Amino acid sequence: MILDDLKKPWMAEISPLAHTPGIGDLRSEVARVRRDIWMRDFWMIFPLVALAGGAVFFKWVADDAPSVSARVTVILNVACAVGVTVMLLGKRRLAARDNWTLRERLGQEIIMLERQIALLRNVGYWFILPMFLVIVVTSILGQHERIGSYLPGPVLWGLYVGYVVVSLLAYRLCQHDAGRRLLPLLWRLESLHDDLVGRESRNS
Repeated sequence: MILDDLKKPWMAEISPLAHTPGIGDLRSEVARVRRDIWMRDFWMIFPLVALAGGAVFFKWVADDAPSVSARVTVILNVACAVGVTVMLLGKRRLAARDNWTLRERLGQEIIMLERQIALLRNVGYWFILPMFLVIVVTSILGQHERIGSYLPGPVLWGLYVGYVVVSLLAYRLCQHDAGRRLLPLLWRLESLHDDLVGRESRNS
Protein backbone atom coordinates (compact mmCIF):
# COMPACT_ATOMS: atom_id res chain seq x y z
CA MET A 1 0.00 0.00 0.00
CA ILE A 2 1.45 3.38 -1.00
CA LEU A 3 1.24 6.66 0.88
CA ASP A 4 -1.67 8.01 -1.17
CA ASP A 5 -3.71 4.95 -0.23
CA LEU A 6 -3.28 5.77 3.46
CA LYS A 7 -4.25 9.43 3.22
CA LYS A 8 -8.01 8.94 2.80
CA PRO A 9 -8.63 6.72 5.86
CA TRP A 10 -6.31 8.83 8.01
CA MET A 11 -8.00 12.07 6.98
CA ALA A 12 -11.41 10.51 7.51
CA GLU A 13 -10.41 9.64 11.05
CA ILE A 14 -8.96 13.01 11.98
CA SER A 15 -11.25 15.37 10.05
CA PRO A 16 -14.17 15.29 12.53
CA LEU A 17 -11.79 16.56 15.21
CA ALA A 18 -9.77 18.94 13.10
CA HIS A 19 -12.00 21.91 13.93
CA THR A 20 -12.53 21.07 17.58
CA PRO A 21 -11.92 24.25 19.62
CA GLY A 22 -8.53 24.18 21.33
CA ILE A 23 -7.22 21.04 19.60
CA GLY A 24 -4.04 22.85 18.60
CA ASP A 25 -3.51 24.16 22.13
CA LEU A 26 -4.13 20.68 23.50
CA ARG A 27 -1.51 19.16 21.22
CA SER A 28 0.97 21.90 22.15
CA GLU A 29 0.33 21.38 25.87
CA VAL A 30 0.93 17.62 25.58
CA ALA A 31 4.20 18.25 23.74
CA ARG A 32 5.24 20.80 26.38
CA VAL A 33 4.44 18.36 29.20
CA ARG A 34 6.55 15.69 27.50
CA ARG A 35 9.49 18.09 27.22
CA ASP A 36 9.13 19.11 30.87
CA ILE A 37 9.02 15.46 31.95
CA TRP A 38 12.19 14.72 29.96
CA MET A 39 14.01 17.67 31.55
CA ARG A 40 12.76 16.78 35.04
CA ASP A 41 13.95 13.18 34.66
CA PHE A 42 17.33 14.31 33.36
CA TRP A 43 17.96 16.67 36.27
CA MET A 44 16.90 14.02 38.78
CA ILE A 45 18.82 11.12 37.25
CA PHE A 46 22.07 12.86 36.25
CA PRO A 47 23.08 14.14 39.74
CA LEU A 48 22.22 10.81 41.37
CA VAL A 49 24.20 8.83 38.80
CA ALA A 50 27.13 11.27 39.08
CA LEU A 51 27.05 11.02 42.89
CA ALA A 52 26.89 7.22 42.77
CA GLY A 53 29.72 7.07 40.24
CA GLY A 54 31.87 9.38 42.38
CA ALA A 55 31.17 7.29 45.47
CA VAL A 56 32.14 4.09 43.65
CA PHE A 57 35.39 5.59 42.44
CA PHE A 58 36.58 7.58 45.46
CA LYS A 59 35.24 5.38 48.28
CA TRP A 60 35.79 1.95 46.74
CA VAL A 61 37.96 1.75 43.61
CA ALA A 62 40.55 4.38 44.56
CA ASP A 63 40.71 3.18 48.17
CA ASP A 64 42.88 0.11 48.61
CA ALA A 65 41.03 -0.92 51.78
CA PRO A 66 37.55 0.67 51.92
CA SER A 67 35.91 0.61 55.31
CA VAL A 68 32.58 -1.02 56.02
CA SER A 69 30.88 2.38 56.27
CA ALA A 70 32.35 3.42 52.92
CA ARG A 71 31.07 0.26 51.28
CA VAL A 72 27.61 0.73 52.78
CA THR A 73 27.58 4.33 51.56
CA VAL A 74 28.51 3.26 48.04
CA ILE A 75 25.90 0.50 47.96
CA LEU A 76 23.14 2.84 49.18
CA ASN A 77 24.06 5.58 46.70
CA VAL A 78 24.12 3.13 43.79
CA ALA A 79 20.84 1.51 44.88
CA CYS A 80 19.16 4.91 45.17
CA ALA A 81 20.39 6.04 41.75
CA VAL A 82 19.30 2.79 40.10
CA GLY A 83 15.91 2.79 41.84
CA VAL A 84 15.07 6.38 40.89
CA THR A 85 16.27 5.87 37.31
CA VAL A 86 14.18 2.72 36.87
CA MET A 87 11.13 4.41 38.37
CA LEU A 88 11.33 7.53 36.20
CA LEU A 89 12.18 5.82 32.92
CA GLY A 90 9.68 3.04 33.55
CA LYS A 91 6.84 5.54 33.88
CA ARG A 92 7.76 7.01 30.49
CA ARG A 93 7.86 3.70 28.65
CA LEU A 94 4.95 3.16 26.26
CA ALA A 95 4.27 0.61 23.56
CA ALA A 96 5.90 1.48 20.24
CA ARG A 97 4.15 0.98 16.93
CA ASP A 98 4.20 2.72 13.57
CA ASN A 99 0.52 2.29 12.76
CA TRP A 100 -1.21 3.92 15.74
CA THR A 101 -4.71 5.16 15.01
CA LEU A 102 -5.66 8.54 16.42
CA ARG A 103 -7.78 6.89 19.12
CA GLU A 104 -4.92 4.58 20.12
CA ARG A 105 -2.49 7.48 20.19
CA LEU A 106 -4.80 9.41 22.50
CA GLY A 107 -5.04 6.31 24.68
CA GLN A 108 -1.26 6.20 24.95
CA GLU A 109 -1.08 9.87 25.95
CA ILE A 110 -3.76 9.25 28.59
CA ILE A 111 -1.74 6.33 30.01
CA MET A 112 1.37 8.51 30.08
CA LEU A 113 -0.40 11.26 32.02
CA GLU A 114 -1.99 8.81 34.45
CA ARG A 115 1.45 7.39 35.23
CA GLN A 116 3.00 10.81 35.70
CA ILE A 117 0.20 11.94 38.01
CA ALA A 118 0.64 8.80 40.12
CA LEU A 119 4.40 9.38 40.13
CA LEU A 120 4.04 12.93 41.45
CA ARG A 121 1.39 12.06 43.99
CA ASN A 122 3.53 9.24 45.43
CA VAL A 123 6.86 11.10 45.32
CA GLY A 124 7.14 10.82 49.09
CA TYR A 125 7.28 7.02 48.96
CA TRP A 126 9.65 6.42 46.04
CA PHE A 127 11.98 9.43 46.35
CA ILE A 128 11.74 11.66 49.42
CA LEU A 129 11.67 8.94 52.09
CA PRO A 130 14.36 6.69 50.50
CA MET A 131 16.65 9.68 49.97
CA PHE A 132 16.16 10.74 53.60
CA LEU A 133 17.08 7.26 54.82
CA VAL A 134 20.19 7.24 52.61
CA ILE A 135 21.25 10.66 53.94
CA VAL A 136 20.69 9.65 57.57
CA VAL A 137 22.49 6.31 57.31
CA THR A 138 25.47 7.55 55.29
CA SER A 139 25.94 10.69 57.40
CA ILE A 140 25.84 8.77 60.69
CA LEU A 141 28.24 6.15 59.37
CA GLY A 142 30.59 8.88 58.17
CA GLN A 143 30.46 10.63 61.53
CA HIS A 144 31.14 7.37 63.38
CA GLU A 145 34.14 6.76 61.15
CA ARG A 146 35.50 10.22 61.98
CA ILE A 147 34.74 10.61 65.69
CA GLY A 148 33.46 7.22 66.80
CA SER A 149 29.93 8.35 67.71
CA TYR A 150 26.61 7.34 66.18
CA LEU A 151 24.71 10.17 67.89
CA PRO A 152 24.02 12.99 65.38
CA GLY A 153 25.59 16.31 66.25
CA PRO A 154 24.25 19.82 65.58
CA VAL A 155 25.54 19.81 62.00
CA LEU A 156 23.74 16.59 61.14
CA TRP A 157 20.54 17.73 62.85
CA GLY A 158 20.71 20.91 60.80
CA LEU A 159 21.18 18.81 57.67
CA TYR A 160 18.15 16.67 58.49
CA VAL A 161 15.93 19.66 59.26
CA GLY A 162 17.04 21.35 56.06
CA TYR A 163 16.26 18.23 54.05
CA VAL A 164 12.79 17.95 55.63
CA VAL A 165 12.00 21.59 54.81
CA VAL A 166 13.16 21.24 51.20
CA SER A 167 11.34 17.92 50.87
CA LEU A 168 8.05 19.42 52.08
CA LEU A 169 8.39 22.21 49.54
CA ALA A 170 9.19 19.73 46.76
CA TYR A 171 6.24 17.56 47.80
CA ARG A 172 3.84 20.50 47.68
CA LEU A 173 5.15 21.51 44.25
CA CYS A 174 4.66 17.97 42.95
CA GLN A 175 1.09 17.84 44.26
CA HIS A 176 0.37 21.24 42.74
CA ASP A 177 1.76 20.19 39.35
CA ALA A 178 -0.25 16.96 39.40
CA GLY A 179 -3.52 18.58 40.46
CA ARG A 180 -3.39 21.92 38.68
CA ARG A 181 -1.63 21.05 35.43
CA LEU A 182 -1.56 17.35 34.58
CA LEU A 183 -5.00 16.36 35.88
CA PRO A 184 -6.93 18.99 33.84
CA LEU A 185 -4.92 18.00 30.76
CA LEU A 186 -5.80 14.35 31.40
CA TRP A 187 -9.50 15.24 31.61
CA ARG A 188 -9.30 17.09 28.29
CA LEU A 189 -7.61 14.13 26.59
CA GLU A 190 -10.15 11.71 28.02
CA SER A 191 -12.99 13.91 26.79
CA LEU A 192 -11.47 14.02 23.31
CA HIS A 193 -10.90 10.26 23.38
CA ASP A 194 -14.52 9.61 24.42
CA ASP A 195 -15.74 11.93 21.69
CA LEU A 196 -13.72 10.05 19.09
CA VAL A 197 -14.95 6.67 20.35
CA GLY A 198 -18.53 7.94 20.18
CA ARG A 199 -18.08 9.12 16.62
CA GLU A 200 -16.61 5.78 15.62
CA SER A 201 -19.49 3.86 17.24
CA ARG A 202 -22.06 6.03 15.46
CA ASN A 203 -20.33 5.52 12.12
CA SER A 204 -20.07 1.76 12.53
